Amino acid sequence: MVLVLTRISRVLQAKVAKQIMCKVLTCEQVGYIETAKNSKAKLRWQMMGGEFCGNALRAVAVWLSISQKKDF
Repeated sequence: MVLVLTRISRVLQAKVAKQIMCKVLTCEQVGYIETAKNSKAKLRWQMMGGEFCGNALRAVAVWLSISQKKDF
């Protein structure tokens, strides 16, 4: 799983994901951390194909916890 923190247009996300997966051979999934539209949310998680992935969501939760130095 690769978490992309850089803002990437949704139009380009699949292309960028393909490039990442070619360079990181152990990577099977790529997702993008986006700005949340809801003011109560910390972020928005977008998978490269728009699908839901529980493991990816857990990875984002861990990243968010570490980046904000808070425990869940």
